[in-house]
Amino acid sequence: MLDLGGGRVRVGLADLAQQRDGDVAFAEVKPPGTVVARGDELGTMETIKVNVSIPSPVAGTVREVNPALELGAEVINKDPYGDGWLAVIETAGEPGAGASLLDPQAYFLAMKAEAEEEARRT
Repeated sequence: MLDLGGGRVRVGLADLAQQRDGDVAFAEVKPPGTVVARGDELGTMETIKVNVSIPSPVAGTVREVNPALELGAEVINKDPYGDGWLAVIETAGEPGAGASLLDPQAYFLAMKAEAEEEARRT
């Protein structure tokens, strides 16, 4: 997630999630104007392995959907932290609503620590 300022955040999938689930064949995001609560379905994606419901990380209103998804959902696999974003959400009047979410580097470090811990237990 990227804080765009003004109560707007750009959300997408973590690289780990898109790698784990396989190549994205199709992705659909709720249209602009859709109001979502944290945890509500923001969209869906189909991969070669699974169909996945994508939860919204914040409460707010979908303001933009990535137009690149219409041309090919594989952009999510190619560039999850750049051109492969899903939507821009205007948060529901919660200043700093995205502050508790991790940016890509912090998420990577958290997942690395979790994997190392799991490896130690086995």
